[in-house]
Amino acid sequence: LEAQLALRCGDDATARQLADDLLRAAPDDPMLLYLRGASALRLGDSERGRADLERLCDLAPASSWRVQAEELLGDP
Repeated sequence: LEAQLALRCGDDATARQLADDLLRAAPDDPMLLYLRGASALRLGDSERGRADLERLCDLAPASSWRVQAEELLGDP
């Protein structure tokens, strides 16, 4: 996925925009919520980033993306 690659390469603005575009079609996708949330945090938008990551945790409690989201949120 292009958004995932952009995040890994440090292109946070592109990752956020791509994830945002894809979330319009799949608003509950845990991976996309993680990508947009993580990139938002890196870009200094902690309110949006935390909201996406917390939503991911609520929607997908058994997802591996939840573990990564909790690391970014600082939750155990």
